[in-house]
This record gives sequence, C-alpha cells and structure tokens, in this order.
Amino acid sequence: MIQKLILKNFRKFTDRTFEFDKNITIFYGSNAQGK
Repeated sequence: MIQKLILKNFRKFTDRTFEFDKNITIFYGSNAQGK
C-alpha cells in the first residue's frame, strides 16, 4: 500500500508531499493537471 508520495521538481510541483489514509483514495481530473 502506498502511504506517502513525495514529488520534487516534477512538472508543476517543486516540493509536494501527499500522505494517504488507509481508506480508499481516488485521484481524478483533466489531463496535465498534475494528478
């Protein structure tokens, strides 16, 4: 299971951390929005 995602200098994210809950997490959005 993915618990944490760290993005550094990736597309529009210079330094961003995402921490995920044990529940279901869903990402959605238009293309090229950084999801």
